[in-house]
Amino acid sequence: MLCISIREPFVTAIFMLGKNVENRTWRTNFRGQLGIHVSRNVETSELRGLGLRTNDLFPLGCIVGTVELYNITRSSRSRWARDDQFHWLIQQPRQDRTGASAWAPGSISDGIAVLISRFLP
Repeated sequence: MLCISIREPFVTAIFMLGKNVENRTWRTNFRGQLGIHVSRNVETSELRGLGLRTNDLFPLGCIVGTVELYNITRSSRSRWARDDQFHWLIQQPRQDRTGASAWAPGSISDGIAVLISRFLP
């Protein structure tokens, strides 16, 4: 499974606020399930505008869930879409709800095993 790093508070926006577009300067041909890795950087200037506090955020530096990337466009009308960016259209956010601590990247094979056990039926 491929993963993408996203800064907070945008990960929280995906899982809690219905964010359905991830803005990127590049595109990919990949479509399908993506792991969501929380970057170690926080866009603190965005917190207040989203009505969030730092203790509302996911742990930094961990994979915390998955989404399905189903299309990429430059013309999304979503409130989350930014001008001059590729709009990665995402759906079906699945947060890790196992109660276990989020997986921090170590070995790739360990990460794949953890993701398979947590997110696949």
